[in-house]
Amino acid sequence: MEKQFQKDWLTEGLMDFEYKKYLLLAYLQYARKNFSQIMLYPPLAELIQQYHELSVLKERQEQSLNSFKKELRGFDFEKFRLIYHDVSKDENSISIVKDLIEYALPEIKLAIEEGKDIYDFLEKQLRFQPIGLSPIYRDEGYLLLQDSGQEINIYRYSLSKIICDEQHYRSLYTEFLTNKKRSFINTPEQLKLWLAKEFTDLPQPAVFEIHSELDLPLNETYLPLAKRLLLKELSTAA
Repeated sequence: MEKQFQKDWLTEGLMDFEYKKYLLLAYLQYARKNFSQIMLYPPLAELIQQYHELSVLKERQEQSLNSFKKELRGFDFEKFRLIYHDVSKDENSISIVKDLIEYALPEIKLAIEEGKDIYDFLEKQLRFQPIGLSPIYRDEGYLLLQDSGQEINIYRYSLSKIICDEQHYRSLYTEFLTNKKRSFINTPEQLKLWLAKEFTDLPQPAVFEIHSELDLPLNETYLPLAKRLLLKELSTAA
């Protein structure tokens, strides 16, 4: 199985319970292997999304199953129309989908809980602090990630506000700028001054530092954890 939870794994391809179960268990094995190596993302996010989607399917089973009751089979060139195969008549396929949902939900939930336990433990190991006085405008700024080897990865962040179905959401985008070795010259305070001079569109930037004593995979764990911490900070103060 590809190292990604295929969105249509439940309904695409061979409609066989054991085959679909194999696909699911193969991905869960891949996710747990990543968790054991302290690499949480993208598997944890994919599992959470898949659990949510399957839960919605279960709650609205009849309505949701109708969305894939027709399968495109070809094109009628004489009548210029698409040809569908109505799988709603295939009660066996519908039964398999229902059984798969019932089987998959607790298995995925268990894997999510394992990933979240690791996430919660690691989050408690991180030290988070603003550098200097925080300006009023904090929707843009900089994030400094210091690892166990005193390397500081510097990111520029921007906070977006999204309205969907009358609900307000916040999204955090980060762009890697550079990295520096921490020293008496490259302290977080000095780096804040350097950033203000280097990028004049933010003359008084908000700068946050996160420090980890653990050796964490940067893109798979450290950065996603840091972004969640920063988003929580910015959302709380909004």
